[in-house]
Amino acid sequence: MVPALILTFAALLYRLLFVLAGAPVDWANFSPLASIFLCSGLFFSAKRAILFPALGLLVSDTLINVYFHAPLIDTRMIPGYFCFGMIFLLGAWLRHHHITRPIPVLLAAVSSSILFYLVTNTIDWYFDAPLPLSIPLYSKTFAGWLQALTVGHPGFAPTYLFLRNTVISDLLFTSLFLLTQALLRPHRASSDLPGHFTHPTV
Repeated sequence: MVPALILTFAALLYRLLFVLAGAPVDWANFSPLASIFLCSGLFFSAKRAILFPALGLLVSDTLINVYFHAPLIDTRMIPGYFCFGMIFLLGAWLRHHHITRPIPVLLAAVSSSILFYLVTNTIDWYFDAPLPLSIPLYSKTFAGWLQALTVGHPGFAPTYLFLRNTVISDLLFTSLFLLTQALLRPHRASSDLPGHFTHPTV
C-alpha cells in the first residue's frame, strides 16, 4: 500500500509542478506516468494496484483542467486512459510470466511509449477539430496521418518531439524502478530468513 501511495503522490506532484512551471514544450510528455502503470502491474501482486496510479492520473487531470479553465471531463482524455490501462496489463503479463529482467522490461517500456504515441496521435489525426485553436485540419489521408505522427500542425512543436520525450522518460523512470527493486531485494531476502522478525513482539 505505501509504495503505491507514494507513486500516486509522485505522479500527481510531478504533473502539477510541470503545469505551474509553464508546461515547457521541450519537456512535453516527459512524465513518470507510463512507467508507474507498467511497474505497478509488474511489481504489485494485487489487481487493485491499478487504482492508485489511476487515481493520481484522474486527480491531476482534473486539477490541470481546472487550472486551464477546460471541461473537467474531456473525451480527448479517453485514448490516454486506454493506453495507460493497456500498459498496466502489459506489466501484469510480465509479472505472470515472471519476466523481470532489465532488458525485457525496458523493451516493454519502449513498447509502451510507441503504443501511447501511435494511439493518441492517430485519434488526434482522425478527430482533429479547429477548436479550441484555429488551425488547418489534418487531411484524412495517409499523408495526413504521417503529418500527425511527425511534424504535427504548422506553428506548433513537432509531434516526434513528444515521442522522443516519452521514450526517454519511460526508460529513465522504469530503470529507476528496476534499480529500486534490485536494492530492496537483499533486504526482503533477509526478512524471510527463519528467526527474523520484521515487527517487534510484546
